[in-house]
Amino acid sequence: MDIKDKIKEIEERSGVQFRNVSEHNDRELYLDTGRDDFLKTCLALHKELGSPVRIFFAEDDPVNGKFRLYCGFESAAPAKWVFVRIELPKENPVCPSLSKEIFSASLFEREIFEMFGIEPVGSPTQGGSNFTTRSGPRGFIH
Repeated sequence: MDIKDKIKEIEERSGVQFRNVSEHNDRELYLDTGRDDFLKTCLALHKELGSPVRIFFAEDDPVNGKFRLYCGFESAAPAKWVFVRIELPKENPVCPSLSKEIFSASLFEREIFEMFGIEPVGSPTQGGSNFTTRSGPRGFIH
C-alpha cells in the first residue's frame, strides 16, 4: 500500500481533515493541519504507523508573525518520514500537549517551550520538570 493511500485511510478513520498533503522528496511527507486537529492527527499516526514521536521541532517565521511546529513519525513500510505541520500565531503560541498520550514527545515539548515560548497545554510536566528544578549541586545556578 502506498503511504498516501494509508494517510487517506487514517484521515477517514480519525475524522481529521488535512489542509494539504505534500511530498518534499521521496522520503518525506508533510500533513498540514490546524491546531484543533493537531493532537488527533498525531495520535492517529502514532497508533497506525506504530511509531513514537521521532522528532518534534519549531520554526520561527518572523516575516509572517507565525511559528510552525513539525512533529515527525516514521513509517516502516514504505520507509518514509511523516510530518504533521501546524502554524501558530505569535500572539497566542499554544498547542495541545502530546506528552500525556505519547511519552516520547515530552522532552521535545519542553525544549520547544524553552526556546520559543510555545506552551504545550495540558502537559504533565507543565511548570517545570526534574531536569530544570533544583537537581544540580548546591550553589549551581540554573
